[in-house]
Amino acid sequence: RAGIAVMAAQIASHIPTSPLSKIGKPSFVRKWRTTAGKYVNPMIVDTSVLVDGRLIDIAKTGFLFGTLLILPSVVRELHKLADSADSARRKRGRRGLDELAQLRAVKTIKLEVLSREPEGETVDSKLVAVAKKMHAKLLTIDYNLNKVAKISKVVVLNLNELANAAKTAVLPGESLSVQIIAK
Repeated sequence: RAGIAVMAAQIASHIPTSPLSKIGKPSFVRKWRTTAGKYVNPMIVDTSVLVDGRLIDIAKTGFLFGTLLILPSVVRELHKLADSADSARRKRGRRGLDELAQLRAVKTIKLEVLSREPEGETVDSKLVAVAKKMHAKLLTIDYNLNKVAKISKVVVLNLNELANAAKTAVLPGESLSVQIIAK
C-alpha cells in the first residue's frame, strides 16, 4: 500500500496545475467562445420557438447556455400576434412575449434584443442572414426555415428534433402503462 501512495504522489507531481486549482476551483473551467468578442455561444431565436412554449423549460434545465439573440422583427411579430383579433393567435403571441420575459431570469443564458434590424425581405431571410454573418446557431421549430438555413450552411437547433431524440426508447414486447392527463 505504501508503494501505491508513493506512485500516486509521483504521478500527481507531474500533472500540470492552473492558478484556479490552487484556490479550490476546478482546473477544467469551460472556456466559452465568443463571436466578435461580444457574444458567448450565440443563438438566433425564431418566433416559432417562442410561441411553442418549450424553450423556457429547456433553458431552465441548463442544456442551453450562451446568448439568445432576438431580432426586432421577431418582437414585432409576437406583438402583432398578441394584438390579433383571433383568440388562438392572440394566445400564441402572448405566450411568446411571456417566454421572452421569463428567459431573462434564466442564469445559464443571456437574452439580448438586437438594436438594428438586418436587411432582408422576410423575417426568415433576416434570421438566416444574421446567423450566417455572426456564425451563430439558429433556434427554430419551423421546418422550412430549418431547410433553408441548412442549405445556407447555418447550424440549426430544432426543438422538435431535440424532443424526438429525447423520447424514451421502447423495445418490442415491453409493456407500457399509459395515463391520460388532459382531456
